[in-house]
Amino acid sequence: MKYILLCIAMLLSAATPATASQQSWIPVGSSDMRWAFFKLYNVTLLTDDGQYESDQFPQALEIVYHRDIDKEDLIRATGDQWQKLGVPEQKIGPWLSRLEGLWPDIRQQDTLRIEVDAQGNNRFLHNGQPIGGIEDREFSISFLSIWLSPQTSRPDIRNKLIGGNAENV
Repeated sequence: MKYILLCIAMLLSAATPATASQQSWIPVGSSDMRWAFFKLYNVTLLTDDGQYESDQFPQALEIVYHRDIDKEDLIRATGDQWQKLGVPEQKIGPWLSRLEGLWPDIRQQDTLRIEVDAQGNNRFLHNGQPIGGIEDREFSISFLSIWLSPQTSRPDIRNKLIGGNAENV
């Protein structure tokens, strides 16, 4: 009996929100990111109920890439977007350094997903496999803001992500 209780306790402690995947995600909206004539990726916003509320979690954002992208380019683009959103430099530098250790080079049809649990903890998955996260609720909000902030550089994508229109998903 003690052995069974110990096993249950170990399983419960291993299933923390930051490491356990949401049981079910419901798409809110989806959009393609294009540069000139090239489709770069498709991005989908997911929540536990299919509805979007700013800074209300859990939320996930999944990107399916249609082109190869070196991780250095991906990290540089992330930093550029944070600068445009006004994220403080003292946050950007350390966050980008952490992403350098997490993210791989991206190949065509790869997926990169960030999952943010109810407390704001995050983790990244590459092609469905956990690759780590950054323990900082502010990071979670700032990362999602690249697509979801009213000040995003791509308001058309934001509208499709948060609108939940059936043709967007």
